[in-house]
Amino acid sequence: MADFCGARHVVSCASGTDALLMVLMAGKSGRGTPCCVIVHVLRDRRSRGADRATPVFVDVDEATYNMDATSLRRGIATAKQAA
Repeated sequence: MADFCGARHVVSCASGTDALLMVLMAGKSGRGTPCCVIVHVLRDRRSRGADRATPVFVDVDEATYNMDATSLRRGIATAKQAA
């Protein structure tokens, strides 16, 4: 996978939740550290990184089920204020 992606290292994960927790742990975020994770409202709320991050929920585009761009911009502004 590293060769395919052109990366030096690759770590596989069992789930998106595992991937998110690894990123948060690598960034040394923890209780009391201002850290936000933007997630869409249809995502499992446990995916926010437990006590390691503050979730900022954004709306979903009804046509694509991806994050709504306008809601995402508001979510980024909210996360920046929290940091």
